[in-house]
Amino acid sequence: MRILSTTLGTLRHALGVTAEAAVVVAIAVTLVFGVAVVARNDPAGAADVYAAKGGGGNAGASGGGGGGGQSASITLISPARLAEGSWPTLGSSVSFAVTANVNAHNLYSLWVANECFQDGVKVYAEYLAVRDGTSGPFTLAWAGGAATCTAYVWRFPDVGDVLSGGTTSYAVN
Repeated sequence: MRILSTTLGTLRHALGVTAEAAVVVAIAVTLVFGVAVVARNDPAGAADVYAAKGGGGNAGASGGGGGGGQSASITLISPARLAEGSWPTLGSSVSFAVTANVNAHNLYSLWVANECFQDGVKVYAEYLAVRDGTSGPFTLAWAGGAATCTAYVWRFPDVGDVLSGGTTSYAVN
């Protein structure tokens, strides 16, 4: 009888822990979506991000590709007075200027993925939000050696939707 009681107590505890974990996950998901909804109602920085259409959204946008007809451009922001080809290097930080032609509700969903490869093997990946037309700084850090990097603009949480025109590549020495 005592074995049955102990087994049932353990089972009750396991179910309680699982239920608690489910509640914590539900709260976290609710907070993430709540912040996203609130942030989308705040148009601060819209002029920088809406440069392609003057804030008019993507009605009639052309370009196809990922992102449902919405588009973006991304450029590496290089520090002043550097010799050509001397930057970026391993360990340095990079940032990107981003403009996008997106619907107002997607303004605060823009992110930049910055990934670097050596001989086809990913050695670095970092993902940061776009705020006021920029994303970064990304700190280029891996075990060593030169790499080829690509940064692209996408909408969170649509990870596979790279916005049309929103890709740039660069080399790290």
